[in-house]
Amino acid sequence: MPNLTKISGRKVIPHAGRWFRSASLAAAASSLFLIASAAHAAPAVYTTHLESADLSAADRPNVNGEGDVRAVLDGRTLTISGTFAGLPTAATRARIFRGIVVGAPGDPILDLTVSTATSGTISGTQKLTSAQMAALREEKLYIQIDSVGAPGTVSGTLSAPNGTVWGWLMPEHEVPAQDVPQQGNWFVQ
Repeated sequence: MPNLTKISGRKVIPHAGRWFRSASLAAAASSLFLIASAAHAAPAVYTTHLESADLSAADRPNVNGEGDVRAVLDGRTLTISGTFAGLPTAATRARIFRGIVVGAPGDPILDLTVSTATSGTISGTQKLTSAQMAALREEKLYIQIDSVGAPGTVSGTLSAPNGTVWGWLMPEHEVPAQDVPQQGNWFVQ
């Protein structure tokens, strides 16, 4: 039993204030550790399969190709890497767009580096804003590669505003073989 002292008719436990300060410091340190742990969480991985998206039957011959892209979000840094092949003409640019929902075209928000060829690589590293991070998590971002002569070009020299291939960034997931039925939550590729 601790040594109690009477002050003005009350019992006082010596060093109680020191114990309270120590407990408060320990709680604060634990909170900081949890916040730091959350800030250093494992990077989130997103993927997409780039495919042609013809807007009409007349466009179909001009919008061929496909590719695969991986995006890693580490903190606020998004790193893109991937490949593409089979474009009808050389790629002219690649960008990340923000749509309002999956499948609905939107506006370009970030530029990427792309090989200026019918096959090649796509890459880039960008710091995202809070709004861009939210859009990524809400699956509203997609990658689009434009090429010479695709629908929407002027005199075959400018990039196509509707792109040659595009794909929506989704959380990394298993991709089953063709014609394999899936149960539960799954993705359409």
